[in-house]
Amino acid sequence: MSSRVPLDALFAGYLHDLAELAELARDEHAEGLRGARALVGKLVLEALRVSVDERHFLLPVVQEALADGADRSRGIVADLDELEAKVVALEGLDPTTPAAGAALEELTETVVALAREQRAGVLPALAEAVDDRELVALAAPASPTQQAGTTHSHPKLPPQYDLQQWPTRGLARVTREALEHEARIREADFSSTS
Repeated sequence: MSSRVPLDALFAGYLHDLAELAELARDEHAEGLRGARALVGKLVLEALRVSVDERHFLLPVVQEALADGADRSRGIVADLDELEAKVVALEGLDPTTPAAGAALEELTETVVALAREQRAGVLPALAEAVDDRELVALAAPASPTQQAGTTHSHPKLPPQYDLQQWPTRGLARVTREALEHEARIREADFSSTS
């Protein structure tokens, strides 16, 4: 059995940090704290980053390394599609309304459930199927993106999309496009070092 350290690195890189960020954003928004909008912007960015990174890096390994990898991958894709739908549901809402709080709560619940499912399911299965070196390598493409502190707008986003504010309409689409571009670059780097 693989050690916990590579599995923990994999989990932190993909979902643990996102789950903590979602809960923090939800709680600060519920308390009406000033920094909550920026946390929601960072949550949107990181939720989309997790979705893109899992599709580019995690799912190919799941499909290849696990006997039921194709079935597990379909389930994960459905979960990631739901995650992205919950992100889009935040767009354009007035952050002072109950609808905004409800949409943020739904996104948080989706993130936490996805983290729980993967921590108990696919990630331990991967830890059994691949060696520790491969687990650490699998975590590497996601890990550099997890930076503490206040976020700023992604450099590839048009200026009208400010991640310091509540998500505006279209933010998820343009953010996903920028992250897809980054993932393709990292995927090429990841493939050349594997």
